[in-house]
Amino acid sequence: MQRGPLHGKTFLFSALVSQRAGLVCAGACRLSMGVAGFCANPSRSTGTRPLSRGDHRSLRHCHTLQKLQEARQVDLPGMHLAGGYGFDNPVLGRWVGANITSDPETGIGRWTEVQIATAIREGKRPDGSIIGPPMPFAHLRKVSDADVSAMAAYLKSVPPVRHVVERPSYRITLPANWGPPVSGQAGPPDGDPVLRGAYLAEVGHCMDCHTPNRPGGGGRDWSRTGAGGRPTTGLAGRVPAHGVSPQPGRAEMRGTQRATADSRVGTVSLSVCSPSSCM
Repeated sequence: MQRGPLHGKTFLFSALVSQRAGLVCAGACRLSMGVAGFCANPSRSTGTRPLSRGDHRSLRHCHTLQKLQEARQVDLPGMHLAGGYGFDNPVLGRWVGANITSDPETGIGRWTEVQIATAIREGKRPDGSIIGPPMPFAHLRKVSDADVSAMAAYLKSVPPVRHVVERPSYRITLPANWGPPVSGQAGPPDGDPVLRGAYLAEVGHCMDCHTPNRPGGGGRDWSRTGAGGRPTTGLAGRVPAHGVSPQPGRAEMRGTQRATADSRVGTVSLSVCSPSSCM
């Protein structure tokens, strides 16, 4: 099995969190799985499931229709998590984000919280069908039981939006499953901001975009985690994935080791960067 970024050297969040743990964690929440309550109280009780903790912010990009406004992608009003945003890929095929509001007809309103959690971590719908790419199940399978439960509770609370969305049409054959059932998944220990930041970066699949592929193919080169990866294309055009590792001395880096913790947090949470911290 290919090793992921958490198996290698400590990466971006190790350096960032050690400087400003609270601020960086707050910024990381917006970029990663978006569980807002992750950072609200590091010594939280895992027995509670405030809906704010399950606010899955990163889903807004893939599951909310968007438009260009002043050269930036913004959500269409009234279409929060109602699906319809998609793209075409010459290898993958046509992918469209599903309606994941609580609408019982066109969304997931009839799914139970357990079924939603299974879909998030295992990529399986209640009818047994498999959810395909670009859902990053290699990372989502590591979401803790407490956090996926909070996410499911939040999604059940999202107001219904009736919006019929086309199904993806893949050019690839989907696997029978993405792995065995997931259960008993613990989150990072309280009181360790570095491990917590690493967890957020992992489940938020940050390094999928910010790590280069192996020169000869075969997936990511995790020995160069955070060294800059493949660009993506959105409504605003081509978006580069710059190096985000704080390690100095690499030509492909954009100088993140020189940026302040505050400027890095601004980059992560607000998508605003200075010349020395742009990701």
